[in-house]
Amino acid sequence: MSLSLKLREQTATAHQALETELDMLSPAFDVARYRETIKGFHAYMHALLPLIKEFLPGVFDVLAINRHLQRLDRDLTALQLQPRVAATANDLPLINSAAQAWGALYVVEGSMLGNRILGPHFKQHFAIDSDSGCAYFCGDVDASKDDHHKGMRWPEFRNLLDVKVIVEAEPETITAAAQTFETLRLWLHA
Repeated sequence: MSLSLKLREQTATAHQALETELDMLSPAFDVARYRETIKGFHAYMHALLPLIKEFLPGVFDVLAINRHLQRLDRDLTALQLQPRVAATANDLPLINSAAQAWGALYVVEGSMLGNRILGPHFKQHFAIDSDSGCAYFCGDVDASKDDHHKGMRWPEFRNLLDVKVIVEAEPETITAAAQTFETLRLWLHA
């Protein structure tokens, strides 16, 4: 079984806990919660992604991971939000190796798959788009404003993950992915 499938299977509970807690498709998820969620993602990703880049600089550039930070910055500006205090090491998963960085990146890149549903939902319910506060959730969905159609990066990422992480390091990668789901859930709940 490939590592990407092991990750999906072995982090399913943590992934579901995060989705359930955020409940972004619920009618109760209003504009105020959306704005707080954007601030939370912004603070968390601005702390997490530099840690990943430290261990995976080439992969970071190949997959254009900076697009997440750029889009979150655009959303804060468009929504006229003040940034939340950045997450600290205590708020993040342990990342001291490339294997752990792969686990965290699995969560970051995988989260973009949900944007095929979330982006159009937020456009419809909040009347926002990539230019007015939905760059993070709408960016990969809007192919006219992005050089890759949504879904193209995920297979590329999975292939890299399955090739680059050695079998002996897989448990470390899986643990880091589960920790990323959990720490993100706790951070966004705070």
